[in-house]
Amino acid sequence: DYITAGPFGFNIQTSGGGVGDLVLTAAPPPPGTTEGYTFFSTTPASTLGQGNFFGIMFDSFVVTSLSSPALPGNPFHFVPSSAYPSAPFILPPGSLVQYAGITADAVVVYLVNGQIVSSQVDRATF
Repeated sequence: DYITAGPFGFNIQTSGGGVGDLVLTAAPPPPGTTEGYTFFSTTPASTLGQGNFFGIMFDSFVVTSLSSPALPGNPFHFVPSSAYPSAPFILPPGSLVQYAGITADAVVVYLVNGQIVSSQVDRATF
């Protein structure tokens, strides 16, 4: 079964201009969440939220999330904890300068009681 409850809140922020910072803020995992993903795509959909994979375009960055181990606070593949997504995930300036000028779409997906719940898609340009 696939459900979208909401969409629930999700925000990706960066200062842009090559600063290389990042703040991810998502709604806390719903009760019954066993794991979740933040999927990133550097192939932006022509219309925000209209990509072929949970509203983003499937590309190599999506594969990175899918192949990442489920760990507390791991922004790509997480298990419920007091870390991300229950708290913001923050990278300081200089952390992502290699992505300067690149636009990314992102979405959070939770596995809740055997069902899939996804956020809205957000977009940022580094």
